[in-house]
Amino acid sequence: MNISALMMGRGSIGFRNLQGLGKIPAVSLIYLQEDTKERSERLRELCRADPHLSQKQLIFLQNIEDLSQIPDLVLSTVTAAQQISIHKEIFDKFQVAPRIVILETPIASGRQALAEILQLIPNAYVNSTRSLWPGYIRLKRELAELTMAGQRLKFEFIGNMRGIGSNGVNYIQLFRMLSGARELRVKKANLTPTEHRRQGDYVEFEGELIIEADERHEFHLVCTDVAGGIAIFEPPSIFVKDFNEKILFRIDEPAGRIHPHEGERYELGQLFVSDSIQIAVDGILEHGESRLPGIKDSTIDHLALFDALDLALGEKTDFGIG
Repeated sequence: MNISALMMGRGSIGFRNLQGLGKIPAVSLIYLQEDTKERSERLRELCRADPHLSQKQLIFLQNIEDLSQIPDLVLSTVTAAQQISIHKEIFDKFQVAPRIVILETPIASGRQALAEILQLIPNAYVNSTRSLWPGYIRLKRELAELTMAGQRLKFEFIGNMRGIGSNGVNYIQLFRMLSGARELRVKKANLTPTEHRRQGDYVEFEGELIIEADERHEFHLVCTDVAGGIAIFEPPSIFVKDFNEKILFRIDEPAGRIHPHEGERYELGQLFVSDSIQIAVDGILEHGESRLPGIKDSTIDHLALFDALDLALGEKTDFGIG
């Protein structure tokens, strides 16, 4: 099987995802969009130096209109504001959505944009790669056993995380994956806009967020010191507790380990971005499914974040998150 792919997105995250496409044997043709000759030449150099990408057929485009055929796979790591325009262009040109679409989070900056993109590509996946990590898959099973035994769980995520606007959806999704929660209700949202040092014209937020899930579990996210600036992403401290504040599990992402209160610690099994994309796409091609959350499922996480911003800011709007 040979398939074509369209890679949308720049920067280090975009290139690491592109490297993932290069590792997939079935991907023989990759379309790349760059709007200037200088950027195209720089990307060509990077691709020639990569052992996998150098073996692929690469076609550089200036815009979506230059596509000669609809790609089988679209991997989009652009900002939330750009997602809608890209997928509208593809749909308008071919009158059908690509077979496989994987989107970076957040996939939309407000409710209207979320509804539009859900209508355009209802079968897309969301690139929440922690759902692929073996340690989190194991922890999910162990927490399900506690829940079946009647245990209520409290999840705490504390750190700067580069801001709730950029990464809040990822951690809400991780909470839902681990807890098995379906219904979310925002109990508290003390969030304020803040400065940030990342490129892009969007708004960032810090503060405290508490979400109740299925009238049983709770999710606490505390995001601080976004304006203090971090050139390198720092994962939050993550704890799973009971409602008496007893720590049941401590997740140490920097060290790559999960520490149970009882029993031996075990490895998280973090995956590089490129490996995550390879695993996700291979799973879809071979089995027709992936552990990545689908876009319909991810709307629950996005709407919870939008509800929190509504509560904090006192208005329903497009929040301009990145």
